[in-house]
Amino acid sequence: MKMLYSCCVLLILVVTPVFSQAQESLALYDDFNDEFLDGARWWGQDHVDGNMTLLESVRVIDRPQVKAGSGRPGHQSSPPPNGRLRLANRTYRNPAFDTGTSLSNTRVRFSNPENITSIQATVEVQDVQAKGCNSNPEPTQARARIQGFFFNTDTPTEYSGLNDVTAQIVVRRRSNSSDPSGVMEVYGVVYHCNDADCADATELGYADLGTIELGKKVKLRMTWDPDNDRFIFGKGGLEVYSPYTVSDASPAGALNKRMEVSNLVANCTTLPRPVAYMDVLFDNVLVNQSAVP
Repeated sequence: MKMLYSCCVLLILVVTPVFSQAQESLALYDDFNDEFLDGARWWGQDHVDGNMTLLESVRVIDRPQVKAGSGRPGHQSSPPPNGRLRLANRTYRNPAFDTGTSLSNTRVRFSNPENITSIQATVEVQDVQAKGCNSNPEPTQARARIQGFFFNTDTPTEYSGLNDVTAQIVVRRRSNSSDPSGVMEVYGVVYHCNDADCADATELGYADLGTIELGKKVKLRMTWDPDNDRFIFGKGGLEVYSPYTVSDASPAGALNKRMEVSNLVANCTTLPRPVAYMDVLFDNVLVNQSAVP
């Protein structure tokens, strides 16, 4: 049985320019060409920590505008194709204290996450802002994420993340970034959850996937590969392996897989107030074949 080492975890990252052969082929989960989100596939969720002001939260199918007068008078035409899921979140931090950060999420969760082991989506960040705090060195982070809870290292508790292992692929802009404006870092990370909410977690692996630019589409992929005790993170043609050494024999307790805008705003008592904002399009979501409803 693989056990979690109490000291440090040896991390080996293997980079290859093409995707490896997956255990199971990917199939279309949703291309967002319907008029509304499909309740058999998704459900929406929002979260805002206390002492925060949520200015905008958007969760809607976005599609190209139809030219005025293109339809017959009085005719109810079907929605145009090429829809995308749009998620946006803009949050201020109200005066409180000058340490740490507070969290705000706008997300969609997969309705039947149990059998999902791989998720791929085309992601495009339309706009981003991350403003920090003059009296708090902790940076504000505007983030888009694909995240899942995949297995438990002990005996799972239903609806709890305690001892779950979660992986996520993230597009992030930090207020203290040295990158040019409009450039965001992309990375994958694996955590072992130390409490039910996974607010306290131990990092098991990290994968640097480079950067992307504002307005550029990129395919992001995350796969759990239990046969080889690893997660696989992909961006375009780049692939990075992140192995783990913990037991993966039990299912996750949280049963939660999602796509989201998840902002961390620096706690602050001074002006100007810190703000995090990201506006993201997700499209052509693929999952492993057996998980398609």
